[in-house]
Amino acid sequence: MTGEIMGPPWQADWTKDADGNRDSLPTEAQEMVAAARAELVVAVDPTFVGATPLPTSPTA
Repeated sequence: MTGEIMGPPWQADWTKDADGNRDSLPTEAQEMVAAARAELVVAVDPTFVGATPLPTSPTA
């Protein structure tokens, strides 16, 4: 452990390192990472049950 102050917990400087690591990959690997990220963004969440309708709504 170092004596450095880590900063606030919401600080996301680590993303710069992640971007640098991704950008250092070969082009084909970068495309694979981008495709995997896109799949994660559009994936259906199986635990999401939707919004609960209000008792006064016509679908309730």
